[in-house]
Amino acid sequence: ALAVLLSACGGDKLSERAVNDAVRQYVAAQPDVCVPERVVYAQSLSSGKLPRALQSHGLVVIRNADQAARSGQRTVYEWTAEGQKHIKQVNENGAKVRALCFAKRTLDKVTTQHPPQKGQLLPVWTVQFTQRVDGEVAWSRDAQVRAAMPEIAQALTQAGALQTVRLQQQGEQWV
Repeated sequence: ALAVLLSACGGDKLSERAVNDAVRQYVAAQPDVCVPERVVYAQSLSSGKLPRALQSHGLVVIRNADQAARSGQRTVYEWTAEGQKHIKQVNENGAKVRALCFAKRTLDKVTTQHPPQKGQLLPVWTVQFTQRVDGEVAWSRDAQVRAAMPEIAQALTQAGALQTVRLQQQGEQWV
């Protein structure tokens, strides 16, 4: 679990800077914007367009493509060294999975802050924020890649959606 530490400024009040810093740390600890490798594999099997689009960017090499086309077998692809640079282990619903990553998340802005309710046993500060997607790699913007894998646009939309983080007060700090 990620611990976001904030110094409390006068009890249950947080400065705007402290909240922004805490949320920025939270966002930095989140995984890159990615599509699970199993989705990439499924898209490759369904249309066959994705391996060729990724190959044009040097991310995969297609093995036995001519033989597969003649015999009706599926085309086998392997990640190149360049493609491996974009494969990372990410957490998906509590499980570690391999994913094809193509952009970073950064804090855009804190939109709302809800201080703890008076008398709460464990004070919780709820903060809503938006993220920005930065450093999107060129191949993920390619029209052929996007057409073959609509999950890229979905992942970008989800990454930019309103997010919520809850910070709990422990003594003089928010965790």
